[in-house]
Order: sequence, then structure tokens, then C-alpha cells
Amino acid sequence: MDETRLLSSVVCPAESGTPVVFVSDAFEAHTGYPPHEAIGRNLSFLQGPETEPLAVEKFRQLIANGEAGLIQITNYRTDGSLFVHECDFRPVRYTNDKITHFIAIQRLVA
Repeated sequence: MDETRLLSSVVCPAESGTPVVFVSDAFEAHTGYPPHEAIGRNLSFLQGPETEPLAVEKFRQLIANGEAGLIQITNYRTDGSLFVHECDFRPVRYTNDKITHFIAIQRLVA
């Protein structure tokens, strides 16, 4: 299957540092990182020289404000090659409207 058509997903709790608690199989196909190397880490480990500071800041704003948004960002695979993905970032709310997690659904762009 064409990996550019796969959607990957990442789930992080709504807490300081937002460590990853879940990644889909497609995340490994996109990044080269198996789940055991991503879980427990902040997704900033995917960033590198070409990662857009404005995209990183937008993620921070969405987290701080508990908002959903669509962000395009350049990140890096385990082999050092870069990739661009579009990230549909959304808060997950519990019944009392408290945000418990954030989920990111990602689609490769390039």
C-alpha cells in the first residue's frame, strides 16, 4: 500500500510535555520509529533544521487554548530524511468538558 495514503495517529495526554501514549502502525511507516521508541517521549524528537518554528508555536497555542486545528509541519524520520505531514490536531474531552488528551491524525504530504 502507498504509505502516503495512510493516516497515522498519535495520542498524548493533556499535561505538561504531552508525552506520547499511543501511536498507530502507520506512524512507524511514516517516521521509521516503532511504538516503543515514540511512547513516553514528546513529539519534538521528530523536529529538525527544516521544522517550521511557526508550526511548532501553533501546536503550543492549540494545546494552551484547548483548541482543534490543522497544521502542516516538516519533521524527520529515523534515517534523517525529512517528510511533511498535515496534522489534524484535536482535544479529547471527558464528560465534564475537561480535556484529557490530544489526538493527532496525520497524513503525509511529501
